[in-house]
Amino acid sequence: MRTMERVYRESYITLVAASSDSVTQGFLKPRPEPPNSYTIPFRLSATQFGSISINELDEKEYDESTEPINTRAWTLQESLLAPRYLIYSSHTLQYRCSAGVLNLGSSLHLVSYAEQPHYSESLSTLSVPACDAQGELKRWLRLVMVYSTRSASLACDKLNAISAIANQFFSFLGPGYFAGIWEFQILWQLTWISSSSWDAEAGNRRSRVYRAPTWSWASIDGVVSYGSHLLAEEDEEQIYRCEVLGCDVRVRVVELPFGEVDNGVLRVRGVLRRAWLRSEWRDVLWLDGEDESLDAAEALLLRGFEQGDMKQLQNDASSDGDVRSNVKGGLDEGGEWPPMLVFCLPIAVNSGNISMGLLLANSGKDLFKRVGSFEDALTKDFDHHPQCEIAIV
Repeated sequence: MRTMERVYRESYITLVAASSDSVTQGFLKPRPEPPNSYTIPFRLSATQFGSISINELDEKEYDESTEPINTRAWTLQESLLAPRYLIYSSHTLQYRCSAGVLNLGSSLHLVSYAEQPHYSESLSTLSVPACDAQGELKRWLRLVMVYSTRSASLACDKLNAISAIANQFFSFLGPGYFAGIWEFQILWQLTWISSSSWDAEAGNRRSRVYRAPTWSWASIDGVVSYGSHLLAEEDEEQIYRCEVLGCDVRVRVVELPFGEVDNGVLRVRGVLRRAWLRSEWRDVLWLDGEDESLDAAEALLLRGFEQGDMKQLQNDASSDGDVRSNVKGGLDEGGEWPPMLVFCLPIAVNSGNISMGLLLANSGKDLFKRVGSFEDALTKDFDHHPQCEIAIV
């Protein structure tokens, strides 16, 4: 594993059987004709004739994430480290290098996602390093999002399978690397969102085999994402009353600093507020005073609604007529969960709104675990709460 990066980086060209489901399936086979394609003859000269194929532009879009090889975790670094690739994709033969992608016969290569460098998730764009640390951080976040859609046969390989890529970012984002999270602007990297927090159909799960602390995206099996503001060229978000005091992660093999970890703890100073998360409705209800019951939280919500001093409340027009909080929250893991007592740690703020924060569950005195994320709170919901020091594992 330690030599994998060098093998691919020093190769002259790498052959990619992108369309094969397994090592036993061949890839040298005829490619299907494009659907709804029309061939029209035309004259090249008095004695030469040719033909041209025409079809709808939408049907020429190519999504490389649908290729079987791009569902596997280990193949991401294989697809980024080499200087040149000859790719046997499902529709044609492709050549890719630092200059871009060229299809066989110079046919149109049209990707189905944004090609702006700061949003693109194409392998061609992601393989190009940025010129500064901020640009490299944005590239790393996009790589994490792409990587989270893939899976490995062994749960313990989540960090191993991206370790060679991580090594490429060390000079800009290091020296600290904590289970997939870099030392550079570490707080922003904690604001990943599990797809289960907003998609009821997503079945994200935390690995039953320990492989990363709960604050790391590597602890989740399933798709994670970062807010578009973190990927944009200009970001107006700011950190809200939160700072990292220290982070310690113990790697399993000292010679593999970007690989498996045995444990990790993140110490932060920030603002905590108790609340109830109603997972079914994906909303957060604040608590005040000594009463920590769900009834007390619902009563406080109704009182705010009656006084009209909250930014917005959603009054469900269905038969139950329940008033719901505008503060949105969701769990990292999918499934049906009963209402849960949580602690809200705001991180990002924009124009008086908490745009992103963590939902934590108490795991001992001043010790917490991440269980989800929240958004759309107001800074005034936290302004009167003092800072405290906690540890997240």
